[in-house]
Amino acid sequence: MIDLKFLRENPDAVRASQRLRGEDPALVEVLLDADTARRAAISTADTLRAEQKAASKKVGKATPEERPALLAAATELAAQVKSAEAEQVVTETAFTEAHKAISNVVIDGVPAGGEQDFALRELVGEPQPIENPKDHVELGESLGLFDMERGAKVSGARFYFLTGYGALLQLGLLQLAVQTAVANGFTLLIPPVLVKPEIMGGTGFLGAHADEVYHLEEDDLYLVGTSEVPIAGYHSGEILDLNNGPLRYAGWSSCFRREAGSYGKDTRGIIRVHQFDKVEAFVYCKPEDAEVEHEKILGWERQMLGHIEVPYRVIDVAAGDLGSSAARKFDCEAWVPTQRAYRELTSTSNCTTFQARRLAVRYRDENGKPQIAATLNGTLATTRWLVAILENHQQPDGSVRVPRRWCPSSEPKCWSLNDRDVRGRAERAPHLVWLRSGRELRRPSRTGRRVGGFRERGHRSPAGTSAPKGIFPWYVPGADGFLGQFPLSQDETVLPESQTPLNLQIEPEVGLACRVNWRGDVVASLEPFALGAFNDCSIRRPNAPKISHKKNWGAASKGVARQFFEVSDLTPDGPTATLRLNCHLHTADGQEHEYGVDSPLLGYSYYGEVLLDWITERLDNQKGSADTPLEDVGALMVSAGHPEHVLIGIGATKYTPLGESTYLQAGDEAVVRVYSTESDAASELRQRVRTVR
Repeated sequence: MIDLKFLRENPDAVRASQRLRGEDPALVEVLLDADTARRAAISTADTLRAEQKAASKKVGKATPEERPALLAAATELAAQVKSAEAEQVVTETAFTEAHKAISNVVIDGVPAGGEQDFALRELVGEPQPIENPKDHVELGESLGLFDMERGAKVSGARFYFLTGYGALLQLGLLQLAVQTAVANGFTLLIPPVLVKPEIMGGTGFLGAHADEVYHLEEDDLYLVGTSEVPIAGYHSGEILDLNNGPLRYAGWSSCFRREAGSYGKDTRGIIRVHQFDKVEAFVYCKPEDAEVEHEKILGWERQMLGHIEVPYRVIDVAAGDLGSSAARKFDCEAWVPTQRAYRELTSTSNCTTFQARRLAVRYRDENGKPQIAATLNGTLATTRWLVAILENHQQPDGSVRVPRRWCPSSEPKCWSLNDRDVRGRAERAPHLVWLRSGRELRRPSRTGRRVGGFRERGHRSPAGTSAPKGIFPWYVPGADGFLGQFPLSQDETVLPESQTPLNLQIEPEVGLACRVNWRGDVVASLEPFALGAFNDCSIRRPNAPKISHKKNWGAASKGVARQFFEVSDLTPDGPTATLRLNCHLHTADGQEHEYGVDSPLLGYSYYGEVLLDWITERLDNQKGSADTPLEDVGALMVSAGHPEHVLIGIGATKYTPLGESTYLQAGDEAVVRVYSTESDAASELRQRVRTVR
């Protein structure tokens, strides 16, 4: 409900808000008149009750001669009190209905109009051309991700089964949303999905919206369409302590919507359904902090959308398309290729004090006086996201590339779905942050002590001139610009646009996957568990301000091999003892050259405990600045949500003389090959170089 004091003092502002929403401004007069009538009725009833109380006292003190007249007067007053109290009930009911009829006052700057009158805030990414794209239903059913027919058989229209990897993909997505929320100070809640009428009404989902929710009449309970509802009621009738900042909650729940009024809309697939799952962010804060919190929620939503790697836009929703509780709403809409349209994936609403006033959620100000709190909400992930992921990441062979940031937890190696299996590509654990150590690999001796499955070279020191000069990131989830783009592709390297020749070199690199043990915002230790080969591409830019500008310029600036090896396998008598690594260049004119020196994979096993300690120290202490080519990696990792794993580039083979002096051109193909000296076993990573289309 809106603030009555604000309404009385600023009726024209409320009328203007009603007009912006396309709602009746005359409701302001109705409410003001109802408020006047209610206050008058309350005053009349109070006055008559006071007179009745005084008359009763007179009767008690009256003489026998005075008492009959006084009793008659008291009886008349009792009848008047009863009538006044009845009138008070009528006026209070009319006032309550009139109060509920007025929507929240929109914030200055919200565009006027309806659904199509939004203001565009930002476009992120560009839709890529897809020849003869399949829609998400065809893709999902061919890959065994969901079953619409059996969903309808069991429950009716707009129901479905998520099956196999479809269920795992949704779980992976929702788990990533939870991890993002918890890393940013949210408390996870799994709330009830049935709520009382006063909670449903308090959040603004009854009244004009009552036909959109499921009601269990016998129990007088409502199924929620979002966990916003139960979390808004979580602190109803309470006085909160907001002195240490906002209270942030993330709710994971199933959601239920009748979709009344949407007959004929989005009848195909899982865009508009009766049941889905969602992780919702919800914030209680002081009213003066609400707009800042709104931008923060939008930032966390954008961080999540960055993980699924789809084009999207951010819009400032027009007043006529706002729910009654929202004073402002930002939507993130992803591109859906088969519809050639952007469709909503997230929304975040600033409800100011509207919901909290209905639900009596308060906090104490600096003077200890109770004040109404503000509430905000926003979507962090939901089932509908699968639509955008499937359609934007479909491949010509009918498979779908799964963004590796949120591979299902039960299948951490997943990268690409096809009708046969889930292909393992790059990682042995989900949610990796990729780092690069500025160190040149040198062939180790066979002497040295064993450390955790590695051989640590006895004659190399982790300090001084032989130590790496620094580490820098390739990819940090949620970061802006090039740091936020996952730089790995499977089959090509795409050169950035440039007016001058680009000096591109490629070398086989080995990455060490490590678990990260945190102590607050400090990396306590790294635990290695796997090694893998990938394709380290570098553009020799002499004036690049940061090393990362030479190493990561977009989403296809690196290649990654299919297979990683367990750390425990890297022993002189282990299964990797016969493996070697090399790199060849196939030029566009058909020539083939050795580009990187042929080297034993086991040569990387010296990367042991001492160097891990050194990297740990650099993660905690390396600071970036304008006059250094390095970044503040520790701060970037903290802002990325304290990732559980990192993949550290630990070194590359040397270039051959030709590799030292030859740069790759568009049309060339670099082949990184891991092979066995005692069998035909081999794995190749082929990267064709092309320019931006």
